[in-house]
Amino acid sequence: MLTQGYCRGVAGMPVPVFRTFFLWPPHLLLAQCPAGDVTLTTQAQVDAFATTYPGCTHLTGSLIIGPSADIVNLNGLAGITSIQGWLEVKQNDVLTDATGLENLTFIGENIFINYNLVLNSLDLFNVASNSMFNIQVLGNSNLQTLHAPNYVSSLTNGSIGLDISNNPNLSVLTGLGALTTITRDLRLSNIKAMSFPNNLANLTFVGTNILISSNENITTLDLFNVASNNMANIQVTNNPNLQTLHAPNYVPSLTNGSIGLEITNNPKLTDLTGLGALTTITRDLRLSNIKATSFPNNLANLTFVGTNILISNNENITTLDLFNVASNNMFNIRVAGNPNLQTLHAPNFVPSLANGSIGLDISNNPNLNTLTGLGSLVSVHPTFRIENTQVASFPNLENLNAIGEFLFSYNSDVLNLDWLSNLSLIESQLTITNNPVLGYCSILAVCNFLSGAGTRTIGNNTGCCLNEPVLSSDCGLAEFEGQTISSSSSYCFEDAGPIIGLSASMVGLTYQLKSNGGADLGAPVVGTGSPIYFGSYPNGNYQVVATAAPGCTASISGSVNGTPGACTISVPSFCACDAPNGRAPVSIKITAPEGQTWTVKAVIGLYDAGSPPNTLIPLAVGTPMQYLGGNMFGLDALRRTDKGFWVQLTNGSTDKDVMVGNAGW
Repeated sequence: MLTQGYCRGVAGMPVPVFRTFFLWPPHLLLAQCPAGDVTLTTQAQVDAFATTYPGCTHLTGSLIIGPSADIVNLNGLAGITSIQGWLEVKQNDVLTDATGLENLTFIGENIFINYNLVLNSLDLFNVASNSMFNIQVLGNSNLQTLHAPNYVSSLTNGSIGLDISNNPNLSVLTGLGALTTITRDLRLSNIKAMSFPNNLANLTFVGTNILISSNENITTLDLFNVASNNMANIQVTNNPNLQTLHAPNYVPSLTNGSIGLEITNNPKLTDLTGLGALTTITRDLRLSNIKATSFPNNLANLTFVGTNILISNNENITTLDLFNVASNNMFNIRVAGNPNLQTLHAPNFVPSLANGSIGLDISNNPNLNTLTGLGSLVSVHPTFRIENTQVASFPNLENLNAIGEFLFSYNSDVLNLDWLSNLSLIESQLTITNNPVLGYCSILAVCNFLSGAGTRTIGNNTGCCLNEPVLSSDCGLAEFEGQTISSSSSYCFEDAGPIIGLSASMVGLTYQLKSNGGADLGAPVVGTGSPIYFGSYPNGNYQVVATAAPGCTASISGSVNGTPGACTISVPSFCACDAPNGRAPVSIKITAPEGQTWTVKAVIGLYDAGSPPNTLIPLAVGTPMQYLGGNMFGLDALRRTDKGFWVQLTNGSTDKDVMVGNAGW
């Protein structure tokens, strides 16, 4: 603006002088805006702002609105267009909309819109910033419409990143069109919007966490182009209508997080892509309750998972390839409830599963027919569970030597447990049930467990693993295979040869002596837990076959070579004719090789040694002689002092008899 004045010139003549005045725009007259942060906690303060600071458009500090119990509108702030610091609207109990903030075009540092219980709309669409830290819209239970800043390209160096969470009625969400970079977290949860702006496809970098959960109506997420070198967690959970997830494809590792990778409880998720660069997860891999027919590259790129692998209840997945996964401190591996899973290449470089609540659980995958991996496992605690599979050929777990509980049931095609042949210890529980063709399970660890008192359930299998009694007997076959055929070193001249037997037998096993050509010799002998004898047979080669159940047998072979000798009978003390009660004891001895069985074949005039005082009970045919040691057998009896006696004793092939006096007296 120019104004004209005059001053004296030459000879006193007036000379016009022009002065220039600058009228500064009101938004540059900072004196009209308060210095520093502005905090408003009452409606009166909001209403007074426009009159107290007329023409104020630019705040050099931050604008903080709330906590307040009476702010109902923000109309008094309509002139503000830029905030150098941050905007915080918090805990305003009766604020229904944020009209008055719609003219904002710049916010420097942060946006916090938190816990405004009745706020239903917020329009910050035109806000721009080149160096904003955080945007957080949290806990606004009635918020329905959010036009988020559309001209903020990055959120850097903040402690939050982008957090739009727990706004359960938020159904309209727009903006964020320029946002490509978040150096901290992306958190979107518990909102009703049908979609996120552009499905988040503009994002190319997220620093630490992606947490997207409990969004009722979201159908598509596109995070495919997201990269990060130090991301901690990716969690996409409980989104009931999510159908398509393009997961970050340029994140090589998830480290130092509390989750790892979790994509769970998205029951309509049929299209899952991305994760192409991911090789390392230092915490968990959790994939459950989704409908995708495959995971990206079947997860074959993974080489390390730290603590847990939990893959369950995925309706259509057919193949999982975790073969190359290694870990030094893994807790649990669970692959369960995947009804169409056919092929599982389990982690092959995990030496132990410990300190978890599961251990190893491969169960309820009824179409699983190919299982590989697990080759490095040495120990599994608390539980080793394989149930409801069609696997016929299990990987040879030659390094596995100790487990807590062993639960093996409803596996339709497995024939034996030989693939666990080096397992030596099952600690607390044994269950082997309902495996219809499992006929052999008497491996070392199972037999060791059955010899103790631990909880066990064995049944509805087949063959040598039919039930616990059969299995226990079958375990005895292994011990039997370490035995040798025994025989007496000598035999009676009258016998066919030495007595053949075993130095020990097991209850539950039946033993059959066979010729070297395989012909049965004599009747089977039932195990008693003590030595058993088959009888006298010529010197030569023989077999003994032990049977636990039909088809469950083991055999040993050996030769016998005894020397014949005389077997004699004697009555060392045969008479006490002056006995006052008319009876006298008799002791009859036979010298013969140990292992023979001598019994009474016929008898006259001898009575049972245990007869009561006033009665004599005749000695029964079949009464056995007792082995006294030193190749000596003895029979104690009673006789009448007024009569003689006669007795004939036999070992089945040789008879010896003795008569004292006249048995007919």
